[in-house]
Amino acid sequence: MIGSSVASFRKILMSFFITVSMSILVACGGGVTGDDKNFFIVKDQVVTHLGEVVIESGVFDQNALIIIYESHSVLENTKSDTVVGYIPVSAGQYENIRIKLDRKTRHNETLYAELRADNGVLEELELNGVDTVISQSSVSAVSFGIIHAAAHLEVVEEELGQYFAPNAERIDLKEVIADGSSWAVVHRDNEGELGEVMGYQLLVDGYQSKVSIGLMPDKLLSDGSKVIVALYNNAIETEVDNKFDPSMDLLVKLNDESVQLSLDINL
Repeated sequence: MIGSSVASFRKILMSFFITVSMSILVACGGGVTGDDKNFFIVKDQVVTHLGEVVIESGVFDQNALIIIYESHSVLENTKSDTVVGYIPVSAGQYENIRIKLDRKTRHNETLYAELRADNGVLEELELNGVDTVISQSSVSAVSFGIIHAAAHLEVVEEELGQYFAPNAERIDLKEVIADGSSWAVVHRDNEGELGEVMGYQLLVDGYQSKVSIGLMPDKLLSDGSKVIVALYNNAIETEVDNKFDPSMDLLVKLNDESVQLSLDINL
């Protein structure tokens, strides 16, 4: 009898927590969805990896699926039926659940996150009534906003800081986000500091993919060497492709930190 009362109180407490958390988070973007045993928290987020989103935390006592939907193209504040990504989770507590998407996010778009029980084929999303929604509310999916970071650099092939260069003559960038005309500049790594300039590439405003930075003929990559790729503002933008000028083009900084990548070269 006592055990039943404790379980009942726990359920009421968790229900209250979810309801209060929902009201707080919705005010600042995002929310909580689920029930007293299975739920997750998602918030508005500034993304640098454009092909993924992050669920802040989650608690589950069964196999479940977190699904990401697009917004409805006509109805406001409504999710569509278009799934852009999902991830299976097993019982446990989680932080920073990263979900790979089928496409890149768009700046200032709204996505929706929903929780479903993984009832059918394990880790496979089945929306034909098999994987049922887990929710204490009539609104099962919570919305969250996406904002692209003002500046970002990402290489094509990297593993724990190891960059597998296609050849000695260039560095390939997978994704770049630039706030205005900018330069992606390759430096030698001088004991963690920016050393001599090895090459640079002019970038246009906004998002770009597959950017290559050509290196100077006498400053090519060598196996085992270290370089730093840094982002600079282009101080003087002209119609001609002017040269990078380290005396005028200043480092791009976010939260007082320069936007750069440190890479160990593998040829």
